[in-house]
Amino acid sequence: MGNIYAVQQPYLDPATGESLGRIHTGFRRIADSIINPLAVDAVRQINPKKPCYVSGHSLGAALATVLALDMALAVPELRPQLQVYVYASPRVGNPEFARSYAQILPNSYRITNLADPIPTMPPTRLRAEFVHVGEEWAFLSQGGDILPNHIVDTYRRAVNAEAENNQQREFPLTGTA
Repeated sequence: MGNIYAVQQPYLDPATGESLGRIHTGFRRIADSIINPLAVDAVRQINPKKPCYVSGHSLGAALATVLALDMALAVPELRPQLQVYVYASPRVGNPEFARSYAQILPNSYRITNLADPIPTMPPTRLRAEFVHVGEEWAFLSQGGDILPNHIVDTYRRAVNAEAENNQQREFPLTGTA
């Protein structure tokens, strides 16, 4: 997640230069480090008539969020087919970014274990306001420690069991609930 300060920078539409809000600088830097001209060309080769799924877990979820928006802006005809599924995602940007993201990528879903601390990062007010994007599908799997609450297998089991639980979040992050 970069650093404790969780600095934000503008997310700019590459075509217009318009600001679509602010995002975590570390997530943007990592996303930029994996994008190259070949990747952009590959995105342009995707069939816009077929579904295109973008997914990630934890840091990969934050990167999937950023890269899905990059894809949607680079190839607008893909937008109706892009479906984003992120698991254990940290918060990526500010409220303006979340609104812009929702308008461009309405088929975006965020799967969250209510006992996983990673989706609570960065804190909502740590030098900048951070919020989530996408429709939340939440479940509760209390593994007694951070790692069992966060690993991909915990998320996979919950999705396979259709274990949705959108109750109040009043329980300890570790230990017995």
